Amino acid sequence: MSPSDFDKCFRNWTAACADWGWRVPSDDYFRRAYVRLPHGLQALIAHGVASGLIIQLGRQFTLRGLAPRKGPYAWFSRHMEANGPSPNWEYFVQVAEFVRLCTLAARSNFDGYV
Repeated sequence: MSPSDFDKCFRNWTAACADWGWRVPSDDYFRRAYVRLPHGLQALIAHGVASGLIIQLGRQFTLRGLAPRKGPYAWFSRHMEANGPSPNWEYFVQVAEFVRLCTLAARSNFDGYV
């Protein structure tokens, strides 16, 4: 998975914020956001989406294997940044780590993992 795959996802998630009455952010917004999200992290999230570990729900998501009462979680807070939605940065890091660990568990043939 590549940063361009992540870019497609991230742009779709921000576009889903239109239900809050917000316009699609500028390209400068995306450039600034991607500075905070390293390419490896972007690739892990894109892999998680492609593999079904991350289940997309508009601007929200859940993770495969979570209990039904857990989530969904929001990629963005309703607080408006200068040029767009306010990313919940911690979820991007936590989700990437979830994908990394699930991938390692699968490669190691650990039964019972997502």
